[in-house]
Amino acid sequence: MEAVCIDATNSNVLQEGVHYFVFPHGETSFYVSKLNKKSSHTGSYSKDRFKVVEVQQEIPEPEKVEEYVQMDLFEIILDDVEKPQTEMVIISKELLSPLECNKSMKSKAFKDVQQEWSKQVKAIQDFYKCSWFEAREMLIQHRDDEKPIELKI
Repeated sequence: MEAVCIDATNSNVLQEGVHYFVFPHGETSFYVSKLNKKSSHTGSYSKDRFKVVEVQQEIPEPEKVEEYVQMDLFEIILDDVEKPQTEMVIISKELLSPLECNKSMKSKAFKDVQQEWSKQVKAIQDFYKCSWFEAREMLIQHRDDEKPIELKI
């Protein structure tokens, strides 16, 4: 339905004389929208703030059509592929994060520490499908506790 706002008092959203789309909300109020879409409403307002100028016919719901699923062509092939091999790995206490490294940031030794740290965190992130920070925390915890962690080899 379309309606014109006739009372915008105490509202920063409504403007008198402006056309809005309105959708019934209970017996005494409308959802009000600038678009002809209920889900984009700007709020619920009393019906007495509006004068309905056009009532749209309800559009009937389309008939439910039988759903079909597209078969994944690679599904059969992937079933035959070997699953990635995993192994329990103990992370060496010698593996340092760049923050723990006492080498000069411009040195090759620092860049090597940085690359190795990044490679290990990325391996955990990829295997456990987690964020970089979660993977980093897992790496530090397993390294410090000397607990094995499962990784793809």
